[in-house]
Amino acid sequence: MPLLLPERPHPRDLPAFQSAMIEALESDDGIRIDAGQAVQLPLAWLQLLVSAARTAQARGASVTVLNPSFAFLFSFEALGLDPERDFFTLEYAP
Repeated sequence: MPLLLPERPHPRDLPAFQSAMIEALESDDGIRIDAGQAVQLPLAWLQLLVSAARTAQARGASVTVLNPSFAFLFSFEALGLDPERDFFTLEYAP
């Protein structure tokens, strides 16, 4: 089951989300995040997601983002980052 990225992630929710990502990374499936509802992505959350992706890559795992919202993609692109090329596998469901 994918982790649900909140519509408006708050910094106080970072530790719980980080713990859930660590638990997912320790499973054989890698990390799966549903980002379809995200309309805002604060910098601290971007940093957490980038760190998770780099940690996963170093362990030979992946971070898959399901149905990334425009806001999710734009948050990375606004910083000159390409979320698909640099960090995540993106999956779109109808």
